[in-house]
Amino acid sequence: MYESHVITDIDSQDLYALHQETWRKFTGKDRPRRDAPKTPFLYWPMTSEGQKGTCLMIRSEQPSFVKDFSKKGVEFDPAVGDEVSFVIRLCLTSRAPVTNGKGQVVKKNRETDLEPEEISDWVGERMRARGMEVLSLKVRSLNKYNVKRHGYSFQGGELMLKVKVTDPVLAKQAYVNGIGRQKAFGFGMMVIVG
Repeated sequence: MYESHVITDIDSQDLYALHQETWRKFTGKDRPRRDAPKTPFLYWPMTSEGQKGTCLMIRSEQPSFVKDFSKKGVEFDPAVGDEVSFVIRLCLTSRAPVTNGKGQVVKKNRETDLEPEEISDWVGERMRARGMEVLSLKVRSLNKYNVKRHGYSFQGGELMLKVKVTDPVLAKQAYVNGIGRQKAFGFGMMVIVG
């Protein structure tokens, strides 16, 4: 794994501009490659009180296309029973097909914000599917995020989790590939703490 830290003057709430800037920093190109099957990196936009701009923590399996940009990062090689603490930003919405009064699907999917009381069970399901059992969960923040250029918004949250690894292969895949949707906008990256 490779990790990089970059300071940019872009506001942490401007998700589309951060996405574009991260592409530029990682690939050395102005626009995302249209032929790329998925974003080749995960990133986390961080801010500090009194700090102007945003620090981007970028993680990828491959080094950046820009020379000397990426540094070898911390490997994550969990074993069954390991307890791991991490913070993660997740898109906290559920998807469900829209049906008419006759039970027929009229729209493929509609995103709905999770209610605060639904978050724990929802996160637990996602972690179990990724080889981790949640031992504790704390919602550090819950916000509405706007992607101005694309004209939509979604609910996201920053969570602190402590998990027990039940399947090391799935847990490592989650660390490498991220968890959930909106990864292009800085969500889904596990940041191990402690």
